[in-house]
Amino acid sequence: MHDMIARGKALYWGTSEWSAAEIRAPGKIATSTTLHKPVVEQPQYHCSTAARPEQEYCGSTTTSASG
Repeated sequence: MHDMIARGKALYWGTSEWSAAEIRAPGKIATSTTLHKPVVEQPQYHCSTAARPEQEYCGSTTTSASG
């Protein structure tokens, strides 16, 4: 992903359904090198699954595809 961002093919990269620990690992590597770290997480957010995102992440922005 770093190469895609460096070449201007992507603005940033993110993850989907990763735990907080899984997100921290590439973040630590990126901080100690010149690589780009993930900047967004797209967790599933539903009333039946809300506990994990609310407990693991500092904040979230939720959107809805339904109109």
